[in-house]
Amino acid sequence: MTVAQRAEGVHRDRLSDADAILWALDRDPLLRSAITMVVVLDREPVFEDLVDRLGALCRRTHHFRSVVQPSRRPWERPRWEEDAHFDVATHVAHVRAAGPRDLRAVLDLAQGMAINAFDPTRPLWEAMAVDDMVDGQAALIVKVHHAVIDGVGGLEVAASMLDRDRAGNPLLGASEPVDGHGQSGWDAAFSAIGEVIGAPGRLTSATWRAATHPNDSARRWLDTLTGAGQLVAPTPHPLSSVFGERSLGRRFEVVELTTDALDRVGALDGVTLNDVFVAGLLRGLSRYHGRHGAPVEHLRAVMPVSTRRPTDPLESNRFVPVRLVLPANLTDAESYLRVVPDILGKWKHSPALGVSDLLTVALDRLPAPVTVGVFAMMLKGVDFVATDIPGPPTDAFLAGGRVEAIYAFAPPSGAAINAALVTMAGRPCIGVNIDSGAVSDPLVLTACLSQGINEVAEVALSTCTRKEKGE
Repeated sequence: MTVAQRAEGVHRDRLSDADAILWALDRDPLLRSAITMVVVLDREPVFEDLVDRLGALCRRTHHFRSVVQPSRRPWERPRWEEDAHFDVATHVAHVRAAGPRDLRAVLDLAQGMAINAFDPTRPLWEAMAVDDMVDGQAALIVKVHHAVIDGVGGLEVAASMLDRDRAGNPLLGASEPVDGHGQSGWDAAFSAIGEVIGAPGRLTSATWRAATHPNDSARRWLDTLTGAGQLVAPTPHPLSSVFGERSLGRRFEVVELTTDALDRVGALDGVTLNDVFVAGLLRGLSRYHGRHGAPVEHLRAVMPVSTRRPTDPLESNRFVPVRLVLPANLTDAESYLRVVPDILGKWKHSPALGVSDLLTVALDRLPAPVTVGVFAMMLKGVDFVATDIPGPPTDAFLAGGRVEAIYAFAPPSGAAINAALVTMAGRPCIGVNIDSGAVSDPLVLTACLSQGINEVAEVALSTCTRKEKGE
């Protein structure tokens, strides 16, 4: 066991710096960080089996059966303390779909769950099984506080509940860990994202270059400091004049894809799924502003970039919220596909990501009201958030039901919307968490996003196909 692993064991019950910040942000209701996930199944699962699987997950994961206890001393972080009376059944509701019994009815239930704050005296998650949907379908809604886990870790932990077939054979092998350190069957899929950054190694490497090549390193350090400053610089005002005042209201929508181009571009060389996703969002948001007669030149975005490494504990947050100013006035989809990947690529490989851990430690050492104030100035000037999370790379089943789709609704955190892309066996599922106070016409917005993403995906597929043919 390494020194780092022993230290992790000693301080396992303490919230990490990042987790403590996410917990403290609840002081500002606009910055609450609940993640809501909707899993659509082709048929109703056995409810008792579903509860048993959730119970097994909680036995394997410390945070899912623990509550946050305040720190005993001002300089200490809060800690996780196991709930002595924990009962998984009290966290899981069972209802029948209402009204038209379709996905819209499920989204209405999910957005109602999302607006309510967690009870701090109980473990910070809840679930709802929804039966009696049209065509025999069913759904599982899960809401979890971001302090418990991030999206990438959450989906990998959830894999322990899934099967590879209706017969109940586990998706993950018995030797593949879920809790603590180590790699699982999803690591190949995660590594394909291309956004996992070794932050401490990057910082150490930069330091070594500075010592051995001082003339070449001055510019690198300047770029690092400049980028680090951009990560925490205050941006109190959004760039959009269309999105209104922020509120606590939430509206969940899903983006309909009218083409299979987005399914296929992820397997092609020269373009990433995330590049197409973000470029399509910008194209759609440009359309939306045009519909309102208010063209906009740029929009401010946040992209959570994963810094998760195979040795990191799954029950943790390992990401950097990178803020970017992106163009929203380009003439066509091809222009967005040409410009946006270059901007994203510079940040994916920015040396500033290497000092993100140090910035997190520094911010967590401030008094909680000051930390919340800093993040409020950083986030409330954001127009939209784009989140990309890899889901199961193969078909999966849950308690007898085939997983048809997984929609994630990540918190807007002060922005007008958070659009989240989850891939399910290569199929893209896009959920949009909309601040209903900022967006008065969510159906129009969702239609514009659908048009933009479909259009950019078609152009990307056509471009990559021509390159492969040597045209």
